[in-house]
Amino acid sequence: MGVIAARHGLDTASLEPFAGGSDVVWACGDRVVKLTDPRCSWQLAAEADWLERLAGRTSLATPRLIDMGELEGWPYLVLSLLPGRALGEFWPALPYDERRRLAADIGNFIAELHGVDPSDAPRTWPDFWTDCRERAPVRDLGDPRLPDWARPLAEEVGSFLEAEGPLDAQRHVCLHTELLDQHLFARERAGRVELCGVLDFADGRVGPAEYDFPPLADFVFRGEGDLLRTCLEAYGRPGVELNHGLARRLLAWGLSHRFGRLQRMLAAVAPSRPRTLDELATLLFGLD
Repeated sequence: MGVIAARHGLDTASLEPFAGGSDVVWACGDRVVKLTDPRCSWQLAAEADWLERLAGRTSLATPRLIDMGELEGWPYLVLSLLPGRALGEFWPALPYDERRRLAADIGNFIAELHGVDPSDAPRTWPDFWTDCRERAPVRDLGDPRLPDWARPLAEEVGSFLEAEGPLDAQRHVCLHTELLDQHLFARERAGRVELCGVLDFADGRVGPAEYDFPPLADFVFRGEGDLLRTCLEAYGRPGVELNHGLARRLLAWGLSHRFGRLQRMLAAVAPSRPRTLDELATLLFGLD
């Protein structure tokens, strides 16, 4: 990492690794170096494209692309360092009213993102979605983390998805696809926590708007369905649409999501033990 920092005139003495994530990411003063496996080079190229495409287009800051290159075949990006910290560092200690306010702010941001014109963005959805739907019915069957009582739910995934239909016959928009508590950034200002940025667009793509919402239920709201309702209302979904039918559809999106995992959804609604996926939709999304 020191070689990359020196190559771009960065202060090598300030290099500090970030914990977690699937990439090698180091801070270097007010810059970030993100290095990834050559087999995933397409993701860094996609992220660079999305960061340039979205710069200044939403109320939340996104990292600015400074430069990009390779080190012994390993691709990397040099980005600006976002202000603030991951929302997940604040969330557990926030009172309910603050979480609800932030849920509305997240909904407003998603509306801004989905409002960006996608007409000149790469279109990869058809093949991507076909692969997701083929994997979804069998992905959780062999998950060793899934408790025995939940095995029937994994076996139900295929019939549940079939009952919900194709899902993606709707408006296609600019998607982040991984709106997690570690990708949304916040900071304290005037005594309260405010959203200030969003990062990691490596899996950004153009696709149906509803694909962006299930990760919020898993990683941010974690079974607080009223917060998802607040988010969706701020996004612009009419209250009449916020019903059990939408909850089932969002669960179908979540089960089909590239990074969706039944085990994580069940953890979000613990200690409840849903007997069917229909019950899980109620517990996780709370739109009845």
